[in-house]
Amino acid sequence: MPDIAFIQNSRIGRKLFLLKDDYIEVALTVRGGKQQERISLKTVDREYERIARRFPVLVVIPLVFGGLCLWIVQAILTQETLPHPFGIYPGLFALSFLSAAVRGIPKIDTFQFYNHWKRPIFYIVRERKQAEECDSFVAELVRRIQSAEDGVRSPPDTHQNGNVKVGLSANNVEVLLAGEHRWKASIVLGALSAGLPWLTQITHVFDDCLFMLIFAATVGGIGFCVLSLQVKERFRFFSVVGAALSLVAPLLYR
Repeated sequence: MPDIAFIQNSRIGRKLFLLKDDYIEVALTVRGGKQQERISLKTVDREYERIARRFPVLVVIPLVFGGLCLWIVQAILTQETLPHPFGIYPGLFALSFLSAAVRGIPKIDTFQFYNHWKRPIFYIVRERKQAEECDSFVAELVRRIQSAEDGVRSPPDTHQNGNVKVGLSANNVEVLLAGEHRWKASIVLGALSAGLPWLTQITHVFDDCLFMLIFAATVGGIGFCVLSLQVKERFRFFSVVGAALSLVAPLLYR
């Protein structure tokens, strides 16, 4: 039977499930490093549970960062060293984090799988935008668990799996988890925001539109940083460098 993969793009992070004939691989990335687990289908109970659960981390962490950003805004407005309009930048951060906290409140639909001793071994998140693909993958997973228990290999159900990616191998894990660009965009825009005042002082090229360019690059650097953190890209923490560079610009601009 061909390999079948399901890439879980959820609020709690990105994960790859790679289904083989007699085992399933669960791969995820943490702090840029890959973690991969191989589970024999013979040890998985085909009786799964569909559970709606909350993940407090999706609310608590954005609230903490949002509160910190609001404190920075208050600190800027109560001092005389930095211009008060500078507070708009941490204010944008605060709004983004508070928005992420609100989105993290609703329960998340999951398929919980157990071993034969009814101990949980892995779960699959069913987000609304991937509902059909997730349902097809779970149906095929249950079918292969049944086949593994029976000791037979049945042909794939093409009708049930029309929306599932087929023909993948374990060597494709890095490719499937690639394509994350938000942290890169944050760094590029942050560097552009920080470098424009210096470049203009030398060349006087952007004298007429310097403020708009800096404002756009600054908002872009901060925005892509927040998006990278929200979707939990592998190298999302590098986006903080882009956000920091974006905050340098108001100090240099006159």
